[in-house]
Amino acid sequence: MKNVLIYGKGLTGEAVKVFCEKNGINYVYVDDRDYSKDLLKSIDTVVVSPGVPFFSKIFKDVRKFKKEIISEVEFAYRFLDKNNKIVAITGTDGKSTTVKLTSHFLSQKYPVYLGGNYGVPFISLVEEANKNPGIIVLELSSFQLYTTKTLKPYIAAFLNFSVDHLNWHKKLLHYFLTKQKLFKEMAEGSIAILNYDDRCVRNVKTRAKKMYFSTTYDKDIKVNKKDIKIKLNGEHY
Repeated sequence: MKNVLIYGKGLTGEAVKVFCEKNGINYVYVDDRDYSKDLLKSIDTVVVSPGVPFFSKIFKDVRKFKKEIISEVEFAYRFLDKNNKIVAITGTDGKSTTVKLTSHFLSQKYPVYLGGNYGVPFISLVEEANKNPGIIVLELSSFQLYTTKTLKPYIAAFLNFSVDHLNWHKKLLHYFLTKQKLFKEMAEGSIAILNYDDRCVRNVKTRAKKMYFSTTYDKDIKVNKKDIKIKLNGEHY
């Protein structure tokens, strides 16, 4: 990745900028105020902040100049040592609580790095994770997933789906299909954990092995107010 245009000067853009400086990657750092489409002539890849919607001018210009546009999540994944495993969690509600609990449990046994939409940009975790590989636990929003292309989580969970963010997505189907992108590139040996009680989530397309959780049905993971029971090889734990 030779020349990068970082679009958006918030927390995400700043983290990408810092990574580029540390790793000798040529970059241009802009937002709506100082962006010009002429900048794209010398750019290979645009890393766009998640708050920038797909109907913004930058997306139109990228198509015109036939350049690549990716999310910070995709950018970070391309630099991540593959000895690390990614656990990615998405959904309309409950993502932050779930990633926090997940990282807590996993940290009892593995080095764990928590980020994504949960405070710390993924790119800020890469350097340390590459030195000491472990598990990257990511909360991922639809905004981040829209421009993610090759991300392959080892485990991905889809908690639920309901109407939200239509000012960004415009249509509910667009919102759902963007969420579903998390599962598109998953390998056959990976695991997709899906909410069986939510019909949209239940039918997500993926090559990964599907495991279902439910508060109503006797599925792989049974959730109630007192505990969580996991069924493996016919036995409950």
